[in-house]
Amino acid sequence: SDRLHQFSQRLLGRIMFLYFLQKKEFLAGDRKFLTKAYKAMRPDHEDCDYYSGVLEPLFFETLNQQRPNYESRWGKIPYLNGGLFDRDYGPGIRDAAGQVTPKTIVLPNSLFDPGDPQSILGFFNSYNFTISENVAGDEDVAVDPEMLGKVFENMLAADERGKSGTFYTPRGIVQFMCAEVLSRYLADASSMTLEAIRELIELDADLPDKEFNDRISRDQARSLTKALDSLKVLDPAVGSGAFPLGMMQTILSVRQAVARREGMTVQRGSLKLSQWKRDIISNNLYGVDIKPGAIEIAKLRMWLSLVVDIPEIDDVEPLPNLDYKLMCGDSLISTIHGETIIPDPTKEQQGMLAVTPIQQAIQPLLALQHQYFSAQSEERHALRQQILEAETNVFRVAVADRVQYLKGKQKEIDRKIRIKSSKALEKEKAELAAKLKDLEQFAVEVESGDRSLTFFNYHLHYRDVFVDNGGFDVVIGNPPYVRQEQIKEIKPALQAEYECYTGVADLFVYFYEQGFRLLKPKGYLTYITSNKYFRSGYGENLRKYLANNSSIEVVIDFGDANVFEAIAYPSIIVVRKQKPQENEAKVLTWQEGQALEDFVSVYQQNQFPLKQVDLKPDGWRLESSAVLRLLDKLRKAGTPLGEYVNGRFYYGIKTGFNEAFVVDRATRDRLIAEHPSSAEILKKMVRGKDIKRWNLKYQDLYLIFTRRGINIEKYPAIKEFLSIHKKRLTPGLKGSRKAGGYQWYEIQDNIAYHQEFEHEMIVWGNLATQPQFTKAKSGYYLCAPANLIVSDSNIFLLGLLNSEITKYLISQSAAGREGGYLEFKPMYVSQLPIPKATEQDKEAIEKLVHKCLDAKGIGVEAWEAEIDDRVAHLYGLMAEEIKIIRGE
Repeated sequence: SDRLHQFSQRLLGRIMFLYFLQKKEFLAGDRKFLTKAYKAMRPDHEDCDYYSGVLEPLFFETLNQQRPNYESRWGKIPYLNGGLFDRDYGPGIRDAAGQVTPKTIVLPNSLFDPGDPQSILGFFNSYNFTISENVAGDEDVAVDPEMLGKVFENMLAADERGKSGTFYTPRGIVQFMCAEVLSRYLADASSMTLEAIRELIELDADLPDKEFNDRISRDQARSLTKALDSLKVLDPAVGSGAFPLGMMQTILSVRQAVARREGMTVQRGSLKLSQWKRDIISNNLYGVDIKPGAIEIAKLRMWLSLVVDIPEIDDVEPLPNLDYKLMCGDSLISTIHGETIIPDPTKEQQGMLAVTPIQQAIQPLLALQHQYFSAQSEERHALRQQILEAETNVFRVAVADRVQYLKGKQKEIDRKIRIKSSKALEKEKAELAAKLKDLEQFAVEVESGDRSLTFFNYHLHYRDVFVDNGGFDVVIGNPPYVRQEQIKEIKPALQAEYECYTGVADLFVYFYEQGFRLLKPKGYLTYITSNKYFRSGYGENLRKYLANNSSIEVVIDFGDANVFEAIAYPSIIVVRKQKPQENEAKVLTWQEGQALEDFVSVYQQNQFPLKQVDLKPDGWRLESSAVLRLLDKLRKAGTPLGEYVNGRFYYGIKTGFNEAFVVDRATRDRLIAEHPSSAEILKKMVRGKDIKRWNLKYQDLYLIFTRRGINIEKYPAIKEFLSIHKKRLTPGLKGSRKAGGYQWYEIQDNIAYHQEFEHEMIVWGNLATQPQFTKAKSGYYLCAPANLIVSDSNIFLLGLLNSEITKYLISQSAAGREGGYLEFKPMYVSQLPIPKATEQDKEAIEKLVHKCLDAKGIGVEAWEAEIDDRVAHLYGLMAEEIKIIRGE
């Protein structure tokens, strides 16, 4: 089924490519070539001659063959090369994994019939194929080359998409990320400011010369050209190629602007532009993906991008071979059984005179790969074979080198064991033996050709980047979002290779560390991923890694904004590979109601600075430094409430089944009439929803308070009343309450603090839009979900708890929000800092609280405002800080 899927995807990709070619009039000058060729055959629906008589000869004998003057039986059709129309099945042809392919493939005409809207040609004919790139047109049916990204995503079955974590990144986001990192890279390389380069990228190439001359000096134009020539950009999870193509467009914008400064106008759709693109693909762009289907589509998009700018059929040059620019392989695991086989060339000692055997073996491989980029069909197959042999040789030499090293270690351990054996040494010896066995097995796989095709290694396949450039200047992408449960089998390999490893980290975490390691010093990384690592436990190692090793330049948190259909909680980050020093990040937290289409202007208007030191390892809070300093000040301003009241801080009672234990006044009176002893265990009861701000709305309800260990025989009326519910109340029976070592007639809670209900209390419920604290008299029993505090300074505390500072602190606690409500759970409330107050201050607040209580919370705004002012004074707040709290 994999092979079938691959064939279908390739066939559709090829036909789609032909639609763009015919739009350019490159298929015998005919814009409806495919449909007319079908009709000219007058085919029978059941026959198979359209595929065998038109498409196969077009793919494998025309587009893939050099011909004098581009002649063919249909008219003038270019030679394209580039592997896109390679014959990939037939007698004697093996696939990439070395397997035999079908001799022939037979497809019925009905599959292509343009008269049937459900057929391939019928479907494609319903779209208007445009050849302008990256233009947001308003025609819904226009298919520009960009659409291939969406097509790719839809070609992955929905369940597979979740597994491989592949999601299409919206175009505006891709453009923003590309412009953001390219501007920074170019600002470093020239004397221009970040803003000036951003403007250059946005500039319309049709503006008058003066616009360009005023913005760029001759020297700056030279330094920009030089920087663009040496730029190395990697997408380690390339998917359908959105980021390399976005990067290409961004580079082209700068190149066009520089050309204008030098007196040359280069239009889109010109041969010069197509040549620039070829240079950019050849020199600047690299991509890796674990899915062969993704790499195919990314190549298709790159080729298409080259073709759309070629003005005339005679200008068509053979397409380059992209096999060693966009590579299929595993971006994350570069070791073999935990052993590094290919050393990082940037870490090899400087001034080493002798060339190591590994370096010697790698040299011919690099030369062959270079040659391969522009090799033609005939020589390509022979070159491919030579490359595989050279690759095998590299692994042969590298494994032999490693084996020799490990055997040396083995001898050393044997020597130590002879002197004095120990468990640790024996364990090390066993581990070495296992590694040697694994490496020898790997060597066998390489020799038999099973291995080199699937094994990808950055320091081997992209070695020139490290040798000539010291690493990549930019790493960019949207790493796959794969949950940790789905990567169990690769966890040991990840653990061996990554500092950021934790057993429960999702896959994208490792892409951060890998991408960062592949950068050259002062290079830039930008990713769009889930924001889960900002606060989750599994993100702690990554937070430390980024905070210690990089300057964090930009952090954008979309929260739960629906940016993608797929990734929940997306975020964008830009980091630079240099120590942070006094770095400040630019931060944006996305607000509801902001339009994604205006993303760039929203970012420019609403971003705020945040000192990197304020991004703490225990969790990133994306607030301005002023907000973080205020929170810090408030938290240090007093004793946590739980401590302040000496732990007299309690949950309401959980009965386990309120319908049995909570009764109305009539039932209470009846139970007492039946047996007077019932009065001892019938208590006034208050629920969370009865508690309002400054006001308790008692609903005349009573709790049958049968505590653990009660002698129920003393209360016959209550025993009889509860027995109606006996089945539901018996612990451990199906459908009943949880088993917990109590009798069926006892409430579920083992209330150790019941005597506290006989004091005055502060009470409140769990969820509210603002503080809803009030006073309860003694003798009221509180039912969960609600909470209480018993303290000698109840009235003073009540003023503090209903103040705007409490609301602010609860709203700022990481988990203190729940579906539009604030959560006033004890775990948050107990942390509230209670500042020191003089008796005089306490009295003034208590007087105001009594007024609010007497008024039952109605018309109390002026008193509340005075309480807020007095409380702010206790915390030592300045006018600016009060403004932050009030959201002004």
